[in-house]
Amino acid sequence: VNRVGSIEGVAAAAFATAFPLGGVESRLRLVGTAKGVSAPWVAGWRAVSPAYFRTLKIPLLAGRVFSGGQRSGPVEVVINRSLAASINSDGPPVGEVLQVVGGHAQRVIQSDRVQIVGVVGDTARRDLLPAAPEVYVPLTASPVHSGSLLVRLTSRGSGFSDVERAISEANSAQPLGRDDPTRLDRAVSEILALPRLFAGVMATTTLIVALLALYGTWA
Repeated sequence: VNRVGSIEGVAAAAFATAFPLGGVESRLRLVGTAKGVSAPWVAGWRAVSPAYFRTLKIPLLAGRVFSGGQRSGPVEVVINRSLAASINSDGPPVGEVLQVVGGHAQRVIQSDRVQIVGVVGDTARRDLLPAAPEVYVPLTASPVHSGSLLVRLTSRGSGFSDVERAISEANSAQPLGRDDPTRLDRAVSEILALPRLFAGVMATTTLIVALLALYGTWA
């Protein structure tokens, strides 16, 4: 990620186990540790590098982004606006500690406690579903089996060949397998394909009905 991020023509680069509009949406069950707080929250989560939010231009609304370094206490996490609204309606819950419920979830996060250090904006979900509670965990706090390299270029196509070269040189003894790069606009177009088709059929049907009504009125 650092090598790709330093390439001329690359505005930002990050790594994530899942990304908006795609990827596996795993779930975490959390409960508040403050006195009198017992309501559970279920949130999606993904492990990301610190530059994830800058790469995708996800705005920071409160607090800060985790550094991604080694930790001595609870895992620092960033949550989205939807989860923040569920936890505390009086203000951003920055600094609050939540408990991770469930043995499997604790093994995934490698901790039973997470501390909120920042709140970011909501992101679109696949199939245009409404925003849902989301937790972003630093890569250093979660084992990574697979994921995606996210790259934002300063201009379309600029520097992409250098990005490919950097990926292939990352470990020449074991070349990295990768899919063809997917542009964000293409991913959005694929998601919108069915709704656009449905809207087109409805518009055509409406036009035909309107013409028949006009013809009937004229007749």
